[in-house]
Amino acid sequence: MTEIDRPLQNAYPWGMNVDLRPELEQLIERKLATGHYADRGSVIEEALELMREQDNAMVELREALTAAHRRNADLNPEEAEALVEDAVRKHRQSQQH
Repeated sequence: MTEIDRPLQNAYPWGMNVDLRPELEQLIERKLATGHYADRGSVIEEALELMREQDNAMVELREALTAAHRRNADLNPEEAEALVEDAVRKHRQSQQH
């Protein structure tokens, strides 16, 4: 068991212990060893933020596809692919800002 939030327990009294597979524990340790993270909790927080961003991007993509479908029920595969590429491009641009 890895206690990923031990360094944060002073800041967050509720804390959390999480059981991880060994390969995920190793990944956290490798990320921590880069010096880019203050503690294990910081590694986990960034991973969760990235998951949230992916979730938001998927919601935006679904909304764009739904709107396109409403505009044109006969959306062909090429048009759908163009919409997906546009949504991915917009997402990547938003990540650069």
